[in-house]
Amino acid sequence: MARLPDLLKFSKKHEIKIGTIADLIEYRSKKEKLIKRISEEKVNTEFGMMKLIVYSDLLSKNTHLAFVKGEIEKDDEVVVRVHEPLSILDFVSKETPHSWPPLKALKKISNEKNGVVIFLNYNESQNNITSKLNHENITLKKSTDLRSYGIGSQILVDIGVSKMKLLAAPRKMPSMAGYGLQVTEFIENDI
Repeated sequence: MARLPDLLKFSKKHEIKIGTIADLIEYRSKKEKLIKRISEEKVNTEFGMMKLIVYSDLLSKNTHLAFVKGEIEKDDEVVVRVHEPLSILDFVSKETPHSWPPLKALKKISNEKNGVVIFLNYNESQNNITSKLNHENITLKKSTDLRSYGIGSQILVDIGVSKMKLLAAPRKMPSMAGYGLQVTEFIENDI
């Protein structure tokens, strides 16, 4: 595996073009869509009126939901929470391994000019619910599926987000530049 400076020398010597991973992601995100917008409607939630957009995952056929508050303009820094895995227990339990529980994230964006909370589908088995109740599986898996980043990113782009304040603990993430997304800030939960 060569580093970028070595690749630049190699490409110049052999007169070949070079592309970055971000270039590849950008190309694929323009040519390949992983999601399809199925429906959109206004819904009156506990946190005020929001737009509910339903997406279908073209590969897995799962359904993803996006709750959008306000109008999103091109250069807005939008408060964003992408929630995965989605478990019914995330809504009712006070003990959660997530940095931002779903209801708290929805409340946070209700106080903002605009915001987006995305719920990526998660098929929950009886064993998974039981293990969570028994606190056997209280920590989140550390290696989030990179495909989930792609799904969430394509949904955000479809909604019109380009700059986002992410409701999450600061962490190393794959580059979002290929999708035209920029994380400008991490907002930690003040539990």
